[in-house]
Amino acid sequence: MPDTPRNEQTLAAPAAAQSPPPLIWANVLMFALSFAGALVLVPWYGLTHGFSPAAWAACVLLAGANGMAVTAGYHRLWAHRTYDAHWSLRLLYLFFGTMALQNSVFAWCSGHRTHHLHVDDVDRDPYSARRGFWFSHIGWMLREYASGRPDFSNIPDLKRDSLLAFQHRYYVPLAVALNIGLPLLLGILSHDVWGMLILAGVLRLVWSHHITFFINSLAHMWGSRPYTEDNSARDNPVLAVITYGEGYHNFHHIFAHDYRNGVRWWQWDPTKWLIAGLQLFGLTRRLKRTPVFQIQRALLAMQFTRARERLAKTPDAGHSHIEQLRARLAHEYDSFLAAVADWARVKEQWLGEKKRAVLEQWEQVDLVWYYDDGHMVKIGEELVDGKLSVVMGREENDRTRTISITPLDSQTVDLRLVVSGKSIRGAYKTPKADWREVGECDLPARGKPHVHRVTRARINLHAQPAARFRPSLCRIHRIALAVHDEAM
Repeated sequence: MPDTPRNEQTLAAPAAAQSPPPLIWANVLMFALSFAGALVLVPWYGLTHGFSPAAWAACVLLAGANGMAVTAGYHRLWAHRTYDAHWSLRLLYLFFGTMALQNSVFAWCSGHRTHHLHVDDVDRDPYSARRGFWFSHIGWMLREYASGRPDFSNIPDLKRDSLLAFQHRYYVPLAVALNIGLPLLLGILSHDVWGMLILAGVLRLVWSHHITFFINSLAHMWGSRPYTEDNSARDNPVLAVITYGEGYHNFHHIFAHDYRNGVRWWQWDPTKWLIAGLQLFGLTRRLKRTPVFQIQRALLAMQFTRARERLAKTPDAGHSHIEQLRARLAHEYDSFLAAVADWARVKEQWLGEKKRAVLEQWEQVDLVWYYDDGHMVKIGEELVDGKLSVVMGREENDRTRTISITPLDSQTVDLRLVVSGKSIRGAYKTPKADWREVGECDLPARGKPHVHRVTRARINLHAQPAARFRPSLCRIHRIALAVHDEAM
């Protein structure tokens, strides 16, 4: 049974009556025609001609691939960055995600991040459940609502991905080609063109659409809220079955950067199992998990809150033990808060030790410079070879390295590596220009014990060349970090 909110507010209406925004006719026609086709063509063709087993199989498999591409790719990989994926897996996500016809990754993830930032805000949440089932399910895509206007300022990380940029630029022809061309090709191969177009084309598309839309609508209206009541998101095991694990939405909204939605081992979350399983083959890595203590803290906090509310509603008359229960509950809650404070203090100490260990590690890291011809020179002293003068310096912050490169014409280009806990970011500055960032990449992993390995993380610095310098004098090839692990 769904629980009752503590301070449920009535659905807010616009401050002033106004005419509805204009319709987005492309979306209206696409949703209306596809739904009508699934409602009419599927039973008619099935009764008059019948569908081949190949058409049913393609429908089921493609619907599953579309759904998993949206949940594992669009949602958990790109919108929330809960793990890293190999380029081949990202390409598959893009292929089947584009076929799901739910917009480009840029548009989908930008809107979803806005949804999490302003969840339930009737003015800023693109598909706020406070505006009713129809709006949150599909209505928000049918009109040009202000809350749904695209704003890609919240996806700077995604805009650096060339694959995603290509998909966004050519989204319409790619989506049309996949939704018509692939079912048509499968129909030709199986000698059932119309059956394949109706099942693997129309029915598959309608199913994929509304299964995803249920996450925005029903998953904010039907179910329980065991972790938080600060938003309308619900946990619903029934929805989890048909939404590839996305039904555990209350957990997701409080721990959005966890790659799991069904955090318990027995909770149905095939997306979680797919991501974890692909880790065994090296296709996924750096899976983010919320610490068990934080999950239990949220559960216990909600249980204490609801227990206090029930006791507050219980009349004292005729119940002499009520005050004892209240006192016991208050004592237990104080003990719980003390345990949380102790955990936070221990974690802060652990993070401090971890930071010091990282800084000590970087004291032993060699910075190397590669010339265009592949010749390698270690940076640690001034080197002049007729092309460049390379000097390495250090700022007050031990985690920043500055490299000064002087071409023959004495005009200086400063290259800077900013080293954080898990990544490095490159930038360059000329005498007449401000600092320009040129890329970011992850730090190389440390080698295993008893293994001597050199790993390098590269930043390509020639992507934004300075026009005032001649390439023969100042073409920056790359900077690499080489981590040397000595054999035990």
